[in-house]
Amino acid sequence: KKYELAQKFLVKSTKLNKRLVYSWITLGHCLSAQEETEHAISSYRTAMRLAPGDYKPLFFMAREMVRSSNFTLAMHLLVTSSQKSPNNALILNEIGVIVLKLDRIQEAISYFESACNIITSTANESLNNQQSNNKPTNYSTKSFTFEIYNNYGVALRKDGNYDKALQCFDIALSYHPNDADVHGNIAFTYHLARRFDEAIASYHNAIALKPQFTFAIEMLQKAMNDRYLFQDSINNYNDE
Repeated sequence: KKYELAQKFLVKSTKLNKRLVYSWITLGHCLSAQEETEHAISSYRTAMRLAPGDYKPLFFMAREMVRSSNFTLAMHLLVTSSQKSPNNALILNEIGVIVLKLDRIQEAISYFESACNIITSTANESLNNQQSNNKPTNYSTKSFTFEIYNNYGVALRKDGNYDKALQCFDIALSYHPNDADVHGNIAFTYHLARRFDEAIASYHNAIALKPQFTFAIEMLQKAMNDRYLFQDSINNYNDE
């Protein structure tokens, strides 16, 4: 993706109209994609000053804080953001990400479940309203729905609820069928559930989509060894 070229035009846009909020937000996205966290936060902060009642600049600032592991400030920003936009699935998802990183698994599951319920009942109305008002944006309901279900699946897997985790990953795949990371999540879930044949097949799917997928490559070999040892132990038991 030509982030540098996009950045050039976005900077020009902000100079032509310094009060164009969505130019600043989109510039923040562009900088974030290039891992320029400090500059991205600066762009979001400008957008926040221009639109103090809009939750999105605060929300995207919080995401940058999560990336840099500044969870305390990120949580503060998300709480403030939620006051501007209550019952927002995106905010609940990001809070879930933080508490999951802090190993508060049950709490994370609760946040992700609430986010999924909001998506199901309202089709993420907060973002659809942006589209109906013809306001420009470069993030989509589809992308965030994918992210929320993937995160929910990870939390459920950590809690040992493998069947429900797989259901969440399947929903995520329905939005992005060729996402290698989700295929890797599915493979690892099958692996933990000792469904080795399905795990091996899913690891292969993940590697086919991302040949340098180190985790999947390493875990594929382990799954093959685990299948052999598991089958061998069953055979020994049957021989007794």
